[in-house]
Amino acid sequence: MNAQDFLRRLNPIGSGGLDAIYGIMLYTILLLSLIFLFRQTRPNQAVMLLMVAQMVFIIVDKVAVGTFSGALLRPKAFETFILRACIFIFPLLCAGITRSPKSRPLGLMSFGVAATYFLIRGFTDFGFFQNMGIQFILLFR
Repeated sequence: MNAQDFLRRLNPIGSGGLDAIYGIMLYTILLLSLIFLFRQTRPNQAVMLLMVAQMVFIIVDKVAVGTFSGALLRPKAFETFILRACIFIFPLLCAGITRSPKSRPLGLMSFGVAATYFLIRGFTDFGFFQNMGIQFILLFR
């Protein structure tokens, strides 16, 4: 992957369709997390480490996950699932352990958007609840 491919994959709109929605959601999470990080009044190394790791994971998810040649991760891989789970778990952890209460709502908003992103990608990529209709019928038989 060269620099031109890297910059092309950073485009939030991507190829359009669902890719545009995913890109906008990822950059919204990134922006909320960055503002959350800057609103910390007292330095906390754990919060900073987790939020920076989340931002790196967002960039990795945007650039390196795909079905194109040279992709580091595939959309249905277990590593991708863990990567996306960390993207939505880290803001919740940071909102809970932060020492500045004024930044907490931003962490929770970042968590909300990230959890929505995780679930939408889970439905489309991993097939979350794909057989729920069958399980629901068997449960109440």
